[in-house]
Amino acid sequence: MNISGLKGISFPLPGILGGEKPAGADKLDTSITDEFLKEARKTPAERIRDAVLKEMGLSEEELDAMSPEHRSAVQREIAERLKQKLEASGEEQTGLLLDVNA
Repeated sequence: MNISGLKGISFPLPGILGGEKPAGADKLDTSITDEFLKEARKTPAERIRDAVLKEMGLSEEELDAMSPEHRSAVQREIAERLKQKLEASGEEQTGLLLDVNA
């Protein structure tokens, strides 16, 4: 796209106002959009679970790699913290633990 009319000077503006996008921009747009949608679709309980895992310094992959006994103990701790955080909100809210739109 060019801007003209400034005393015969033309300025190329790639990537602006419908011009050409830089190489890889579509892939970047898609990955950012996918990441946003992945996070936006989580239930509040899933977000709290992620936060608890982060507080514990664990990732989903690390949790999956644990022995069944250790994983079960960590999951019980996650469930207890999730329950505490939900109770701390002080009000009942539909859909926190279950996607009621599904």
